[in-house]
Amino acid sequence: WSLVILSCRSGMGCGASTSKAQDYKVENGTVHQARPAATKRTSALVKEQLDTTLHFTFLQAIESPKTDLKAYVEVLIAEVLRLLDADRCSIFFVNDTRQEVWCVGAKDMKPFCMPMSQGIVGAVAREGKLLNLRDAHDHESFDRTIETKTGYIVRSMICLPIGNPHHTEASCVGILQVLNKQGGGGDSAIFTERDEKLLLAIGEASSLSFYKQRWRALRSGAAFEDEEVQTMLFEYLGQQQGSSEADEIENGPPSVVVRAKTADVEAPWLSPSLLDGVESAAEVEALVTLNFDVLQHSAEELLKLAPLVLQHSGSVDTCGVRKKTLFRWCEAVHKGYRDNPYHNWFHAFSVFHQCYFQLMTENTNAVLRCLDVLALLTACLCHDLDHCGRTNNFLIDNEDDLAIRYNDRSVLENHHASMACQLLKDSTTDIAAGLATTSRKMFRKGIISSILATDMLHHSAICDSLASFKSQSSFNEACGNDRQLLMSACIHTCDIAGQALPWEQAQAWESRICQEFVSQAQEEEQLGRTPAPFMNFKLEDSQTRAKLQRDFIDFVLVPLFEPYTQLLPGLQVYFDNLIANRERYEANRRLTDASKE
Repeated sequence: WSLVILSCRSGMGCGASTSKAQDYKVENGTVHQARPAATKRTSALVKEQLDTTLHFTFLQAIESPKTDLKAYVEVLIAEVLRLLDADRCSIFFVNDTRQEVWCVGAKDMKPFCMPMSQGIVGAVAREGKLLNLRDAHDHESFDRTIETKTGYIVRSMICLPIGNPHHTEASCVGILQVLNKQGGGGDSAIFTERDEKLLLAIGEASSLSFYKQRWRALRSGAAFEDEEVQTMLFEYLGQQQGSSEADEIENGPPSVVVRAKTADVEAPWLSPSLLDGVESAAEVEALVTLNFDVLQHSAEELLKLAPLVLQHSGSVDTCGVRKKTLFRWCEAVHKGYRDNPYHNWFHAFSVFHQCYFQLMTENTNAVLRCLDVLALLTACLCHDLDHCGRTNNFLIDNEDDLAIRYNDRSVLENHHASMACQLLKDSTTDIAAGLATTSRKMFRKGIISSILATDMLHHSAICDSLASFKSQSSFNEACGNDRQLLMSACIHTCDIAGQALPWEQAQAWESRICQEFVSQAQEEEQLGRTPAPFMNFKLEDSQTRAKLQRDFIDFVLVPLFEPYTQLLPGLQVYFDNLIANRERYEANRRLTDASKE
């Protein structure tokens, strides 16, 4: 896949300046200089049109999922300079959580960060208004730090805030900063009202893609200066080693006597009333809130609740699941978990509970079908079956049997999905026995795809996909990919939502995951390896632990929960908890730091 982009007359952000127009080709997400366009006899009218309108190929490039951050920044800078006839352009991304702005696209400058309270860019980020200056030095917020460091003198400047395409309220996700108007005016050349309109057109055309690239930019910038963040992001969001999606679903076991009708299981799922006759309705009702604390209940109490939740979901009866089989299946799942500090039965039930909470809180019946709901809840309860308390990278580096079996691809997730499907081969725990052959295949595919989606290597792709939808109505219920995306997003958010729960619960889950981290680090040292810095700490080191959770929230959780809760506003409580908990961790980190001084 390639496309040709007519670039600017000045330099491309990170490249050398040139006095002639250049062509650039985007291949596999990278910008390359290409040969001149073949059309030499273009009329003067067409030339004028090319100089004053957005190139179609530019729009293709910024919207393409194949365009990586580096190519995106270069192409965007090129189009800005071409249209506004300016000398330089810099791209800034705003981090609301940290109150920072990151520059990841500027000539002669490595990525750098500055507080939103500083400089003209910070002022534009705070106020959210376009700023056009004849001489930047005259503005009260002008900061000479960069000018002094680079020796590049700024004269005229125009700054445009890029708004959040999903927010009705004013919300800035980035800044386009354009410096020094070229043309006949020399040093006194200024940006005109026409330049403002052109920049606004670029901003409007690129707002969605800018929003999607934003978190890549912020992660890239943070990893550039912080080794702990770098290793954490590599561990969780490292390069995808290949597709872990099951391409083919094998036939299930022989048919059983009573089967649900395909038309019923594929019908839209209707969120049931909490008082529609299901036994122990009061117990189930207690789960329709994030205040339900899994860790305050015994394993046996949770085991009793599991089949009740499934019954109340309405999917059990529709899909022909027998009550005795359902109870035996729940018992088998419970027994399939090891006694790890974090990845255990309690975590599995927490994910299961949150999935139920999300289904009951948000109206997803326009998208999900009865079979989807049963597959999703099943996947949630089974998603960490037989987890060993170690990461995929640990198993791969150790050449563990599971890593060998699954060819280093989504090792644990493939194992969990396999264990879940093994339960369907036993007639005493086969909750899919009442499904027709086609529905059974769809059921298994939903379970497998959902569990594989919990591999953190899919995190960025899920975040990008969610950012592409403006509302739940944008989902196409007839499209299996859209339904699976919603299912994958649901299980993924539930899986890593420990820090999006109320503070007391968040603290308890933080303690448990830290125990697993330290245990793995100790084993790696025994094996003669160097543990990842973000895992190598002492449990009593509260400052390091607070920073770890703050960074995880900033660079992993917020990029997921921000678009997810904007898409499903009924789940805003997750994001509110996330920000509140983040502030507590930051306060604890600063308090500990101050006490050391």
